[in-house]
Amino acid sequence: MVTVFASKGKEANDPLNVLLNDPLNVLLNDRQKLLLKLINDNKFITADELAAICAVSGKTIKRDLDFLKNKNMLKRMGSKKLAIGN
Repeated sequence: MVTVFASKGKEANDPLNVLLNDPLNVLLNDRQKLLLKLINDNKFITADELAAICAVSGKTIKRDLDFLKNKNMLKRMGSKKLAIGN
């Protein structure tokens, strides 16, 4: 499962001082934005399907997913993906 976080707070208890629909403070390329949308729309989409839709290699998708995870925009839990907050 993958979870998308929209929190800008430095700690878990920090209040959000922005509207929920404000853009995240992370620069994303168009493909990374598309990945978030695709995962949000289809919780069971695979990395191979993402690569085919984006017309890139599996390694590129893995790199993008790792980037999103490192920015705390995605969280992988088990073998399923889930995007929340969009």
